[in-house]
Amino acid sequence: MPELERFSYSTDIVEKYKNWFADADILKHLYPNTPFISNPSEKVSVEEWCEWMASLPYAYLITLDEKAIGHIAIYVKDENRSIGCIGIVIGEKVLLAMLLIHCWK
Repeated sequence: MPELERFSYSTDIVEKYKNWFADADILKHLYPNTPFISNPSEKVSVEEWCEWMASLPYAYLITLDEKAIGHIAIYVKDENRSIGCIGIVIGEKVLLAMLLIHCWK
């Protein structure tokens, strides 16, 4: 069963995301220009993006058998109006395929 753990910066996590963000099969399900921080037209390095993710109060790695398979995060856009968005990335292709099949049944 997948579990959540606080997103933290590490070289292992950076390498996982470098592989995921370099994979066309994963990228086709993500916003164009991924990774970015606040402006989708300004792509940033995976290291910068992982540092930013680790700084968010609501960012969690999704793990399975103690192995990171993706993340879920809440990004606050406007605290005064309580506006934000949720981002989910599943980087492991087998699990992504299972999720897509399940969601579109």
